[in-house]
Parts: sequence; C-alpha cells; structure tokens
Amino acid sequence: MKRIFLIGAAALILSGLSLPAAAFECPKHFKATQSAIDDATKAMSVVKDGAKKGLTHAD
Repeated sequence: MKRIFLIGAAALILSGLSLPAAAFECPKHFKATQSAIDDATKAMSVVKDGAKKGLTHAD
C-alpha cells in the first residue's frame, strides 16, 4: 500500500512540474498560427470563384 502511494505521489509531482513549461511556448504558437492564417488569406485572395476558395492550399 505504501509503495502504491509513493508511486502515485511521484507521478502527480512529475506531471505537475511539466505543465508550467508548456505555457511559455504560447507566444511562439500564436505567431506561427497567425502566420499560417495570413498565408491562407493571401492564397484565398487570388482565387476569384467563391466556390473554389475551399480548394485553396497554403504551404
């Protein structure tokens, strides 16, 4: 019983330590997402036919 408690406590502590590190990557992901949206918007502005805008690909 003591061993299960120690393993569970260690797992909670280790999982809690990794959460704050992910928060510092948010600005990087926001910039990449905004860049992808801008690229897709530029690619869609070239297409004149509204029905074909869904087929636009942005790399």
